Amino acid sequence: MGKTTFVQKLGEATGRPTKLIPCAGLESSSQYSTSFEDATKPNLVTWVIKEADCRNPIILFDELEKATNEQIQAHLIDLFEKYKKGEKIKDEYFQEEIDLSQVTFFATVNDKDRLFLKLKSKVNMRELEPYNEEEKEKILQSKSKIIHETHGVSEGTIIPKKLIQLLPEYIQEAGVRQEEKVLYKAEKDYIYSKEKGQTYLVNKNPEK
Repeated sequence: MGKTTFVQKLGEATGRPTKLIPCAGLESSSQYSTSFEDATKPNLVTWVIKEADCRNPIILFDELEKATNEQIQAHLIDLFEKYKKGEKIKDEYFQEEIDLSQVTFFATVNDKDRLFLKLKSKVNMRELEPYNEEEKEKILQSKSKIIHETHGVSEGTIIPKKLIQLLPEYIQEAGVRQEEKVLYKAEKDYIYSKEKGQTYLVNKNPEK
């Protein structure tokens, strides 16, 4: 559905770095801690600020439902509560004070029913509606245009326009991830044929 892309584009539009934090790996990270009181590693927020060299980054918790460790959940809840109150935190590792009000937090969730209730109660949730076929076609046309421009060829050379029209009908999904894979597969075949000195042929009738 483009959740991550939306946040990344927002960061680009506002001139702020965006750091994606995979929630599945929060428990095992050797670079940062989700706790404010861990003196052996920097707090996650402080670590992002140092990495980005920016005091007001955007932090994206990717797949928040995968934060299954209860202690990690407690740390995130504490973070979200302090953030909503606009509080400052002290990083015990760096011995520095961090103003949370300057940071913007987002989280993505693929399945809201898998998100733990305690975490769900601390976030403002916005559910994205599935794309309709017209929206999907426009997105795929945009992707196709980029692919053709990248290789300096006219549109239709690598990906037939008819294929773009057919994909939303034949692949039933809320987003466009599977349709995009078809376009990238065509691009991969084009690159392979050029490397081998072969002629790349476009199927003019992809419906068959």
